[in-house]
Amino acid sequence: MAGCQITNVVWHGAQRVAYTEPRARGDGLDANDSYLGPRRVTLTGVLYGSSIGDLEDRKQQLRALFTPTLAYQADPTNRGYHPFYFYRNTALPNDFDNLDSVQFFINLIPLSQPTFTDNRMRTGDVDELGLAAPWQVELEARDPRFYYALNGATLASSTSLSGTLQNRGDYPAPLVITLYVNAAAASIAFQLLVNGCDMTITTPVNAAAQVITIDSYRKIIEITVNGLTTTRMDIATFDSLRMWPEVAPGGSAFTWTRTSGSTTFASPSAAAWYEAFA
Repeated sequence: MAGCQITNVVWHGAQRVAYTEPRARGDGLDANDSYLGPRRVTLTGVLYGSSIGDLEDRKQQLRALFTPTLAYQADPTNRGYHPFYFYRNTALPNDFDNLDSVQFFINLIPLSQPTFTDNRMRTGDVDELGLAAPWQVELEARDPRFYYALNGATLASSTSLSGTLQNRGDYPAPLVITLYVNAAAASIAFQLLVNGCDMTITTPVNAAAQVITIDSYRKIIEITVNGLTTTRMDIATFDSLRMWPEVAPGGSAFTWTRTSGSTTFASPSAAAWYEAFA
């Protein structure tokens, strides 16, 4: 946005989320598994204008940009969370494709509209000099991870695949699998083994082509037929405690095997994931 400058970014730490309760007859707590909760990000900056009217117009533009309901309307599929891109320097370019400045992103939604500070000496006074308005906004990431490079593995036209999925990050990276199924009179089933997840997908019989999406980021399975998308959690079975496939830090071995049926998935069926950092 023209005339807008970000001067500070505060990366709040994500807090632990876990079930705990006092011990009945002892000191301390009984605790269960630990997970990370949402991450908050605070942006502060300065908005500039060529006149008082221009400054007020830009304030309204920024207010609309950081209005939670408008953010949701712009991307309801992701519940209004949008990627916020930024760069970090590194002294380890060999770990990041020989880059010494690395682009990351985190998905954020505004928690409230921005706060503006109108100071008489910064909004022109009687001479209309120094037209500027400091601002601040609080945002939230429901997924506290920072993401780096997009990776992919082709799953089309194969009855059996194995290999290693790369994740140079230090945190598990959720997989998003997209499967293209041609019109068929019989179903097919494929098993995925990766990072402790044992998942089998069985395709429904349909006279029309289908697109199946297994989204570990949104924790949902969807099928699209003739442009209509429906949730179909019933087509997956899990024979492991871990339900959603993720790529472990450093990478994970995987196998992709047809367990029933006589056809394969069509192109461009693939698994995709962003390398993830805590």
